[in-house]
Amino acid sequence: MLNIKELKFPIVLISRNNVVEFCLSESDLTTCSYKSFFQDYYGGLEVVDSEGSVCIIKEAKPLQTPNVIHKYFGKKMDVILYFSPDIKKLSLTEFQIKMLNLFRSEKDFWMAGDNLKWIEKIIETSPNISSVIKALTEYYFNGDTS
Repeated sequence: MLNIKELKFPIVLISRNNVVEFCLSESDLTTCSYKSFFQDYYGGLEVVDSEGSVCIIKEAKPLQTPNVIHKYFGKKMDVILYFSPDIKKLSLTEFQIKMLNLFRSEKDFWMAGDNLKWIEKIIETSPNISSVIKALTEYYFNGDTS
């Protein structure tokens, strides 16, 4: 079973609906809104770290009891994550295929300003998984394709 401390950040998150997100740090991963937590955001979330290790989050539990401040005033919650015991390692080629398929399946979202072409180029030409994730994370948080 994977321990969160073993993840190599940044990481890619893939939801059950194939929505792609990125996290820079452990705190990015373990902090969420009240609404997200109670909509089971974490259940079944696939995590791919910068070394290609893949695991699934089985469950999340709050570190503190959620209260009215979390619910109505948007205070973020900290959670403990429980991973499935199965860990898979992706090769660069497997990772590239997976990511290209995910981005292309949502091409209407990613097409703005020719971003999809830039994303495809990064995925196809990067020498390793880490450099793909770092570039896409930078883009995700800053919108910079330079």
